[in-house]
Amino acid sequence: MTKKPTSTDVATLAQVSRSAVSLVLTGRANAARLSSDTVERVLKAAEALHYRPNASGRSLVRGKTDTIGLIIRDLDLLDVDPVLSLLLSGIVHRCRAGGYQVLVETARGNGEGDPFGELMDSGRIDGMIVENADYADPSLRRLIQSGRPVVVFGSQGLDEENAVGGGEHRTGEMVTEHLMARGRRRIAHITYSSEGIFSVDQRLLGYRTALVTAGVVADPRLVVHANFSMESGYRAMQQLLALAEPPDAVFIGSDAVAIGAMAAITDAGLSVPADIAVASVDDIEMARFCRPALTSVPINARQSGAEAASMLIDMMEGKKPEPKRPGPAPQLIVRASSG
Repeated sequence: MTKKPTSTDVATLAQVSRSAVSLVLTGRANAARLSSDTVERVLKAAEALHYRPNASGRSLVRGKTDTIGLIIRDLDLLDVDPVLSLLLSGIVHRCRAGGYQVLVETARGNGEGDPFGELMDSGRIDGMIVENADYADPSLRRLIQSGRPVVVFGSQGLDEENAVGGGEHRTGEMVTEHLMARGRRRIAHITYSSEGIFSVDQRLLGYRTALVTAGVVADPRLVVHANFSMESGYRAMQQLLALAEPPDAVFIGSDAVAIGAMAAITDAGLSVPADIAVASVDDIEMARFCRPALTSVPINARQSGAEAASMLIDMMEGKKPEPKRPGPAPQLIVRASSG
């Protein structure tokens, strides 16, 4: 098997030192005042040997990895949350266009240690995009306040943050208002995760605001927490159906959870929307093709991923990101599931 060429082989063929090879191939020949003859000999030798510098070696020399990190709560979520794959698609396409790679990692502070800071200092990434972090995570907040290149989805409640997304409170309010406009009054809410995530908390608050505004007394038993997956939505809906007075409508925090909940309704011998109307958030492709088709609020996950990557790349390249502006008002796409 042919041995892979090394920088020593290039130096020997070009009759220069290894340090000269390194300077030429990392773009520092001018700064080191190497002669044009030396540069030409190194380049010709590297081409003749089909030599390519090791990526990790280049990173050490330049102090950059050309890699960004997408930080999620749990790698298992890639198996159950279709929104994550859309976000990742948007991030990867934008990063590739800008010459960056993407590393997917997990981190959660929980008030212990400094997982976000340690990951940033690991030498594996130049910046990070954080999705579904716990709100006010102390490790993440410290990293944002340090001025390092970090973009978050949602918010950590900091003036210094660079964030993508918004309108979560209005989304919860609007979906609940839509269900009430369909004549429903016992409206439940299934969150897509436990409380403590910005979008979960804000959508729940919007749901409660709409009920109060309409003069509907909120029943705490009608709020149930799922855990990202269709199966967790199925279990959460079973819990609501076991109540002495089940809901006549349900606002659900994500399409995946909603699809599981609709299966539970059907398996209980009930009808969507005749018995229980359903509306959700995300508007993934499956929302249009499940039956009944799912009423949902689009979050444009692929576009949001690309936006987050663009913002982070600007930061890593020393450009000041655009100031935070309110995003477009959420829109509800009404389909058969809400009647």
